[in-house]
Amino acid sequence: MPKFKQYTLEGVTLPFGKNFSGEEGKFNAKGDRNFCISLTKDQADFLSGEGLSIRSLPPKDEESQELYYLPIKVSYKVRPPEIYMVTSSGKRKVSEDNVSNLDYADIISADVTFTGRPWEMNGKHGVKAYLNNLYATIQESPLEEKYANVPDFPDSATNTMTFAAINQ
Repeated sequence: MPKFKQYTLEGVTLPFGKNFSGEEGKFNAKGDRNFCISLTKDQADFLSGEGLSIRSLPPKDEESQELYYLPIKVSYKVRPPEIYMVTSSGKRKVSEDNVSNLDYADIISADVTFTGRPWEMNGKHGVKAYLNNLYATIQESPLEEKYANVPDFPDSATNTMTFAAINQ
């Protein structure tokens, strides 16, 4: 039986707040990698009942709804998460060295498993979500789709190619 409870959500979006690189910012300490996933009202109610810190934003206008979301920490300190980018040509495992690429990716949908870990500090307590698995489906440009099955040159080949100017 796992020490901490695990949760799996499929088809979520990452509405804002992607910081897989751990860059310091207005809402982030340097080195803290994290992202947010959107939740339905039912998911938010359930996870809140489990002790997780669910946040929300009020509707932007009369036609939109309240946005419920969950911040998830990405940590490589104890057990590294398994992260995959999914495209039309398949899936590619993302390592700690290149996980920052997800900060710039247009993620259209994600399946995520995370662990709720209890915390306590200065008299406050709660449950924080830590990433276990992420399968991020990436929106590809028309050219990325066109060339998806064209093999890449090995790194050594690209380093040895030279080009000469053509005088016309």
